[in-house]
Amino acid sequence: MKNLFLRNFKITFLVIIYIIILELSGIQLLASEFPNVSNTDSLIRISTTANLNKKIAIYEELAINFYILGNSDSSYHFAMQAIRLAKDNSLIQQQIDAMNVLNQINSFYNSNEMKSLAEKTLMLSLDNNYEKGVAVSYFMLGDYYSLIDSSKALINLEKALNISQQKGFRFISALSKQKIGDFYLFSLKNYNYAIKYFFEARKIYDTLLLDSSTQIIAYNYGELLNSMGILFKMQDNYSEAAKYYEEYLQLSSKLGDHWGIGISLNNIGIIFDREGKSNQAIEYYQKAMDELKPLSGNESAIASIYHNLGNINSFLGNYKLANYYLDTAMALFHLLENKGGETRLLISKAENLIKLKKYKIAEQYLKQGLNQGIEVNDFEVIISAYYNLSDIEEKRGNLKKSLDYYKQYVKSKDSINNINNQEEIGMVKERYELERKIEQDKRAEMEAQTLEQERIQKRDSLQYMGIFIFLIVLFVVIIVSGRLKISIRRVESMIFIAFLLAFESILMLFDNEISNLTNNIPLYSLLVSVAISISLTPLDTYLETKLRHLVVKKEMPE
Repeated sequence: MKNLFLRNFKITFLVIIYIIILELSGIQLLASEFPNVSNTDSLIRISTTANLNKKIAIYEELAINFYILGNSDSSYHFAMQAIRLAKDNSLIQQQIDAMNVLNQINSFYNSNEMKSLAEKTLMLSLDNNYEKGVAVSYFMLGDYYSLIDSSKALINLEKALNISQQKGFRFISALSKQKIGDFYLFSLKNYNYAIKYFFEARKIYDTLLLDSSTQIIAYNYGELLNSMGILFKMQDNYSEAAKYYEEYLQLSSKLGDHWGIGISLNNIGIIFDREGKSNQAIEYYQKAMDELKPLSGNESAIASIYHNLGNINSFLGNYKLANYYLDTAMALFHLLENKGGETRLLISKAENLIKLKKYKIAEQYLKQGLNQGIEVNDFEVIISAYYNLSDIEEKRGNLKKSLDYYKQYVKSKDSINNINNQEEIGMVKERYELERKIEQDKRAEMEAQTLEQERIQKRDSLQYMGIFIFLIVLFVVIIVSGRLKISIRRVESMIFIAFLLAFESILMLFDNEISNLTNNIPLYSLLVSVAISISLTPLDTYLETKLRHLVVKKEMPE
């Protein structure tokens, strides 16, 4: 009988230990359920043993990671693997997600395929009421049309933004605002609207990067920083532009994004160029070239760097070398059918020829560039063309014609200034900084509260453990009290105190659960406590009787 009681007693305490461990360690167990899979090697390893849904998610993440790293073959391979696996197992939503990942890759390497794939994902998403898929599909269509049809681009991006805002898809909202900002910046040259959308997107990214940062979120945030740098560069605010380019460079370096590193180096070189720091500019252009040359799909960026090198060598008086770089850039842009790039190069070649006093050929390039600039609505080209045509006519002595061109130059420049109010842009920036400061203060306060809660939880855990150890010691003392010279009255008092403490400890241990169950209503809390005490009464009576019998039996002489 004695052995049976001791065994039951041990089992009871093992159960209590187990409950306490679960209470104190449950959060840590949940937190460690999913391993850290931030790099490609560990992801590939984990994918071999992962279940179906997790394997598809890992393949998608690998596709994105290799896309960021500039490895087109691997990114396409894993995207297709994810699509095949989802399709073979009739997992429609996962299939749509994987197809959208593939289209993200297409946006850089194979933009001609974007439209048909986006239309497929849109139909699949609508047929299966998958609203996230619908939003992403509209975004992809907007991205596709952004270079060929401004109206369709804006319509689809607005659809993506409306759905994502209604349904709380924060990342898609940020992407849509970012792309709409790009549209106003590059297509319409409306800096006020562009900066408004950029700062709205950045505000969303600020929370995303803190709450659920992934490589694709960080990557797209870097693209936003680059666009914001370009905007301030266009306004001749070079110090502000340099800040965004530097931040873009740091972020790209952390991600191992060689494309982002190369583009940011090139853009920092442009800032040095505009500030008259030619040596630093050439150094950064060369660094950008070295970073981008090994990458596939780099032709347009390489052409832009050649263009920049041509401009700076023309400024330095190295006209032959400048002409070599400009011709090389023109050949690349022509091969890529990049009409915008070709148009800007016509202006640069003309400027180089003006310095060589070859006015007739320069005039031909300028007029050709002006016509194409008007066709594609490139105000920078238009302004530069009128300015240089005025300069040529002045050098020829045709002052009336020079004045006519100069008036067109002023008119074009004023039209841009009328669209864009620098003071308003400054106000948008200041408002964002203020709101960001408020959000940071709120988050800091929340983090302080979280740390305080963790400190209290740790303190409570230690106290619970102390109480538990004390109860074990107390019960051990009671069990062996038969061998000690302790009166029966004191032993009974100890038994009473031990069970009272055990009961109170159980109530404290489950205090949060009781509070949640009763909504902290005192009467309900009392009723729950009474119910617990009544349910424990038979066990308490049984254990107390057995314990008293054991102790008293030990005290009886043999």
